[in-house]
Amino acid sequence: MPTIAIYPRKSRFTGKGESVQTQIDLCRDYCDTHFDSPSYLIYDEDEGYSGGNVKRPAFQRMMADARKRKFSVLCCYRLDRISRNVSDFSRTLDELHSLGISFVSLREQFDTSTPMGRAMIYISSVFAQLERDTLTERIVDNLQMLAKEGRWLGGTTPTGYHSERVSFERGGKSRQYNVLVEYPPELDIVRTLFRQYLEKQSFAGVETYCLQHCITSRTGKNYSRATIKAILLNPVYCTADRDAWIYFSAGDYNLCVNEADFDGSHGIQPFGRTDSDRPSAVLRPTEDWIIAVGHHTGAISGADWVQAQRLMQSVKDSAYHAPRTKTALLSGLLICADCSSYMRPKMHSRIREDGSRGITYTCMLKSSSRSQRCRMRNADAQVVDQLVLSHLADLAGNNGEFTHRAANDQLEITHRKDDLAAQLDARRSALDSLRAQQRDWLLRLSDLSLSPAVVHGISDEVERLGDQIADAEKDITRIQGELSSSQRQTDALDMMGQLMAEFKHPIVSLDFDEQRRLLKTVIERVLWDGENATVELFGEKCMQE
Repeated sequence: MPTIAIYPRKSRFTGKGESVQTQIDLCRDYCDTHFDSPSYLIYDEDEGYSGGNVKRPAFQRMMADARKRKFSVLCCYRLDRISRNVSDFSRTLDELHSLGISFVSLREQFDTSTPMGRAMIYISSVFAQLERDTLTERIVDNLQMLAKEGRWLGGTTPTGYHSERVSFERGGKSRQYNVLVEYPPELDIVRTLFRQYLEKQSFAGVETYCLQHCITSRTGKNYSRATIKAILLNPVYCTADRDAWIYFSAGDYNLCVNEADFDGSHGIQPFGRTDSDRPSAVLRPTEDWIIAVGHHTGAISGADWVQAQRLMQSVKDSAYHAPRTKTALLSGLLICADCSSYMRPKMHSRIREDGSRGITYTCMLKSSSRSQRCRMRNADAQVVDQLVLSHLADLAGNNGEFTHRAANDQLEITHRKDDLAAQLDARRSALDSLRAQQRDWLLRLSDLSLSPAVVHGISDEVERLGDQIADAEKDITRIQGELSSSQRQTDALDMMGQLMAEFKHPIVSLDFDEQRRLLKTVIERVLWDGENATVELFGEKCMQE
């Protein structure tokens, strides 16, 4: 009874083509016919992810399960559901082969159990990448055509703009597309950010200014340095004037307009700046950018925008990264109880008699706003670190809180696992019974003397049993998932118990990195209220005096 992994994927959320559920159903039907009583693992969370690479959550989870030998066959509806990239596909196929896992593709009818099947798969993968490359070229050509018209192609509009539909006539037909339109209140903020950056020449200075003047984003959040940088880098704010033309034409950008189009009034409309295959907005190389002129009015003169770009580049080139401190154990774990900002270590300028410098944890919002938005008292790093370590050592004792809580949790998880195991046995027995009933009804269809009415009745019964079988399989998959989760909880408690046992021994015997790793594994976070540090351990809070 083989375990079969089914991997469906659809790059876009559309109503066209084979849906993820349709792909699953087709794979099930095929495997039910060609394998004896198979069980299934479904990896169906990658809808909306491109096949251009294998950086997809469900795909990565599936390959991790393959390395653990959780299934013996991988089935997909079509070859390019795995990958459209030849090298990625080849590596995946080689790894599956080395693990002894067969690969089945329904659409192409490939089977890797034969040399010819493997050869045909490699050949088809070449054509799949060719199709992708051709599609990419077509997309770039279409983008350049749309760029010349100054269109906004949708998505979250830049700060300072919203989109509107405009109509135009082409070929005797009325058509519409989106353009950016200025939103003055936000655009004033953008101008302020550029002005402050050119004046202060640092993101930190702009951040402090925004915090002190309570300047927030359209969602009401404080402007972070990363958000400020993203705005300053966006060409959409740059006025298409002569300074802008000189800058962009001298670079490696794809200019799809002429110098005459830089009229000194409208703003730049960039395309292809970010990698759409990634969950977050990651800037692509500038050689992939398409630069056009939009319908919106430019907010920043070309000279000022270019000056800001060159200043950011010079700061980047000359940036000095201070060495990481080796004396602040709670860096990244200590949180301000008032504003929920991280408290970062800050080294004193005054040198002690022993030649060392003291370190205090300072609230980031307090520091950035120059104490105008938060006034949390600083924490002495040496004192707080030692208090937390002492508290964890107490918890790790035989009569400590962690020991009692872990024992209770283990008992509760054990009862839960026993109950789930009983449910799983019952559902498996029910599933076997349903399948036997369905086979009996199917055998009756072989009787040629049956009337059409009887045949319809048998078909209805087979379909009804099929629905019950599907429900039973879903229940079994759910129960197996809950059992796996319970086992992971048991493993986690065992691991945490081992880690906590480390605190029974002098932690000073460990080097700084080992101490940090141990703390970050055991502690979720530590809240500082100006007097006490509250340790949140495994989701629970224990007061450290």
